Amino acid sequence: MEENKLSVRPDVQAIKFETLDWSDEKKMASLDTVFQYATNHAEIVIQWYLSAKKAKKHCALFLRVTTIVLTALAALIPVVSEMSDYLSPLWSTFALGGAALCVAFDRFFGCSNAWMRYMVTEHQVRQLLHAFQIEREELKVDWEPQGPNKDQVILGLKEAKKFIVNVDEIVRIETEQWRAEFQSIIKEINSAANNNKNSR
Repeated sequence: MEENKLSVRPDVQAIKFETLDWSDEKKMASLDTVFQYATNHAEIVIQWYLSAKKAKKHCALFLRVTTIVLTALAALIPVVSEMSDYLSPLWSTFALGGAALCVAFDRFFGCSNAWMRYMVTEHQVRQLLHAFQIEREELKVDWEPQGPNKDQVILGLKEAKKFIVNVDEIVRIETEQWRAEFQSIIKEINSAANNNKNSR
C-alpha cells in the first residue's frame, strides 16, 4: 500500500491500482477502495499544482516588481542626472534594458502565465473533488445494510470513472495550453533571430 500514500511528486503520476474482490462479502469494501483511489488521484493533482504554483508565483512577483522598479528608475534618472554630475543619463537606457529583459524572461519561462494556469487548474480539480465527495455519499444513502447491489456497484464505478476522466481532462487541457504557449514563444524567438540575421 506504500504506492497509495499521497506525496508531492516531480510529475503527476498514476497511483498503482490493486486487484479487487467483487464477491458479495467484499463488494462494498472494493467500491470504497475505488472511491478512495479516485479521491487520492485528485488530491495528488491538487498537491502537485499547489507545489508548482509557489515557485512560479515567486518568480513572477520578483520579475514584475523588478520591472516596475527599473522602469521607474529609467524615468527618474534623467531628472536626477540634471541635478548631479555623478549620475549619467545613460543609466536610464540600462534600466530600461533591464526592465525589458525581465519581461522577456517572464514571457519565455512563463512564470506569470503558469502561475495563473496552475491556480485555475487547481481550483477546477478541487471543485470536481468536492462534488465527487458529495455524490459518493449520495450513492451510499441508497445502499442496504448488507451493501450495494450489482446495479449500485456499477453506478458507483461509473461515477468514479467519470470523475477520474474529468480530472485527467483538466490536466490535459492545462498541459496543452502550456505546449501551445511554449511553441508560440519559440516561433517568436526564431522569427526575431531570422529578421535580425536578414537585416545585417
